[in-house]
Amino acid sequence: MPIATGVDLHIHSSASDGKLAPEDIVDLAAQKSLRSIALCDHDTMAGIDRARRRGEQIGVEVLTGVEFGVNLDISKPADEYTGYRIAPGEIHLLGYGMRLTDQLRGLLAQVRTSRKQRITRMLELLNREGVEISRRDVRSSMGESKVYGRPHVADALVTLGYCKTRSEAFRKYLSPGNSAYVPRKKISLERVVEVIHASGGISVFAHPGCSGDIHPLFFEAMDRGVDGVEVVHQDHSFKIVNRLIRFARKNDRLCTGGSDFHGRTSDPSLGDITVPYQWLEDLKSQIC
Repeated sequence: MPIATGVDLHIHSSASDGKLAPEDIVDLAAQKSLRSIALCDHDTMAGIDRARRRGEQIGVEVLTGVEFGVNLDISKPADEYTGYRIAPGEIHLLGYGMRLTDQLRGLLAQVRTSRKQRITRMLELLNREGVEISRRDVRSSMGESKVYGRPHVADALVTLGYCKTRSEAFRKYLSPGNSAYVPRKKISLERVVEVIHASGGISVFAHPGCSGDIHPLFFEAMDRGVDGVEVVHQDHSFKIVNRLIRFARKNDRLCTGGSDFHGRTSDPSLGDITVPYQWLEDLKSQIC
């Protein structure tokens, strides 16, 4: 087997909206000669222990991670958010290296409850349009995940024949401005960063260049205590990567990156997008 060298710091498993179980993610990482990975499921750490145990068995380092959706006060016109699948004022934040403190456990539980309420409202709106979809249909699309999300609703719409693909479901119903879109319950950036830091972790702005340009709230978020930036991502152009690296170096911010792998057929293969091990070393040196 080749010497493992690669690092991927943004991977999702079936504990949230990924397709593969945490153990299977680690097995695939070993096959792809990845040395280290970070499991960053949405609003849950449920897959971390399973992934870490498997990693210890086969020699893959697994770093704790979580991806949060957070809000900032909107300081830019809404039309500047064209191209984003998330609402104006919302960004995604990666937390790395946290201990599961009572404070973090409480925050995650609150967010998961809010997610469930949000999906219930989305189903009500779909039913009003004559789309016959139930909570049971969504549960069937979730597998072992306990974290409700829009992708699960989209998958249920595909299974029920209302859409041909997940992307069509988002375009037709579930993206901001569409008939069944429901905004997240707002959780402030400051609170999430505070909890991450209190739990010994590091906060990183996730995929700030997904629309082809830097997110309108990127610089504002970095001014509010975010520790690093996800430089490398499947949706980042070379131009965006270079801009983000320059920013990080100039402003003494950590650099991370990864594939944002979910196991979908549209995703890059695990191992196709990696970052230098030194970036992981730098990250770990800042974790309390």
